[in-house]
Amino acid sequence: MDDMSLGSGASAESNTVHYKGKTYQYNKNLMNVLFLGIDTTQDLAQTDMPGNAGQSDCILVLSMDKQKKTARLLQISRDTMTDIDTYDVSGKYVSTIQAQIALQYAYGTGEKSSCWAAKKTVSRLLYDLPIDAYFSMNLDGISTVNDAVGGVTLKLSEDATEVDPTFQKGSTITLQGDMAERFVRKRDTNVSGSNVSRMKRQTEYITTLFQAMREFMKQNGNDFEKTYTKLKLKPYTVTDLSMEQLEDMLSYDFLKKNIETVPGTTKEGKEHDEFYVDEDGLHDLIIQMFYTEVKE
Repeated sequence: MDDMSLGSGASAESNTVHYKGKTYQYNKNLMNVLFLGIDTTQDLAQTDMPGNAGQSDCILVLSMDKQKKTARLLQISRDTMTDIDTYDVSGKYVSTIQAQIALQYAYGTGEKSSCWAAKKTVSRLLYDLPIDAYFSMNLDGISTVNDAVGGVTLKLSEDATEVDPTFQKGSTITLQGDMAERFVRKRDTNVSGSNVSRMKRQTEYITTLFQAMREFMKQNGNDFEKTYTKLKLKPYTVTDLSMEQLEDMLSYDFLKKNIETVPGTTKEGKEHDEFYVDEDGLHDLIIQMFYTEVKE
């Protein structure tokens, strides 16, 4: 059978794909969860007018291998230019436009509608990669969970003094309250490409936060429902994951070495930075992360 690229008809939903002379099968042991960090402080459960639901500043696909109990993160730039779908106030599809992927959440009506739209668009960007669930959290959720676990302590791998004078490369800091939000959110929008360094801070923070949450759960007798209640996250989050699934996620290791980023190039647009995906590089990455080679 002739080779075919993932972008020309084959997808992760296919049982097998043929790529660069080899045959690959999608790893059905994986569970892929979309994580969205929303740039709003309002209650995520409320209904919005399309265009007003906030944007997803942080977009991550957490891929967990249920057999190996290992986890990997795939990070997507919020500036990625792609096809996004627009909807009317009733949730009916209107049209598809090319825009930054962060806007897809905004063009839903909030809560589940926006999460569903974002999940569909991210899946399409990744050649119809199966995404099994979603978890979104707004800005207030960051400082809430951060402080509930006693703060997040990490060693900075890069300088971020433009965000806060204390964020010096090599320094060990404990993020408390508003500092946590600044660390994962703030950037100089007047500097082209500033989102790249912010993305690195986001994954650095998230992997450390998961470790802190595991320790926090141990302190609460490994009672997940009790822990989740103490974290007081419900008003700031929307998810279709069950309590059992959320608890199971904490049993996986989130290692910084297992973080991948959708490859591409940032260009200065008329109004905002625009990130254009390197399709060949993304093909290779999707095969490497989500498929296994079939030996013939």
